[in-house]
Amino acid sequence: MGKGRRDCIDVLFEILTLAESEPTRTQLMYRANLNSHLAKHYINPLAQKDYLCLVLMNGGPPKYMLTQRGRSLLQSLDRIRRELIDIFPENTSADMREFGHEIRNTDPRTEFFFKLLLLRNVNDFLNYTVFF
Repeated sequence: MGKGRRDCIDVLFEILTLAESEPTRTQLMYRANLNSHLAKHYINPLAQKDYLCLVLMNGGPPKYMLTQRGRSLLQSLDRIRRELIDIFPENTSADMREFGHEIRNTDPRTEFFFKLLLLRNVNDFLNYTVFF
């Protein structure tokens, strides 16, 4: 199933969700469908701002772990997404309703509303300008 075009909020949500399973950088890139440039663009700032941490385990490859700050951001994003499903159920896919992933907007007002709620509730996460 193709994911279609994602904005940075979708990518961040997916990276943080995937980080719960402690993936390597390669696994994170593959599962989030990111090329090396996009991975650097998203993963490095998340790690620098303490949303993710890189951990070395027994000589194996380094793995990314979700920090407490990252978990808090992920919970906020998830809560906002669930609220948007309640407000705009016609603009969400069945996958989003069932699994809490990927809002698919048919109305530009939904995307604007989502970003407005997100920025207000997550304290202009990652200083906003990092990703836009």
